[in-house]
Amino acid sequence: MAVNRMLIAAALCGCAAAAGMAAAQSGAAPEEPVLAPSAGAIVTPERSPAAAPVPPTAGAAAQRSAAFAQADANHDGVLTRAEAQTLAARIDFDALDRNRDGLLSRSEFEGGAR
Repeated sequence: MAVNRMLIAAALCGCAAAAGMAAAQSGAAPEEPVLAPSAGAIVTPERSPAAAPVPPTAGAAAQRSAAFAQADANHDGVLTRAEAQTLAARIDFDALDRNRDGLLSRSEFEGGAR
């Protein structure tokens, strides 16, 4: 009787582990959950908040701005390929150089270096 109550409670709360323990106590094989993939259910991963894109913060923008200023050795407001290679973070210079002039403007750098 107690085992049956445990099975019912486990089924109501969706607790598969408790159902397995109750079935093990009764000597019966644990039943497979109704929504198991082998029962034909389609299981898709939930999108967790950690997987969501992180919006840029003021601190990150300030770090990008400081990195640009530090790499701009001649202070002309653009980064050459050689100046960009001095950055601690490796960047894809060609992908950031949207106008293909061989220089990274501050907006090209800050818009793409995330």
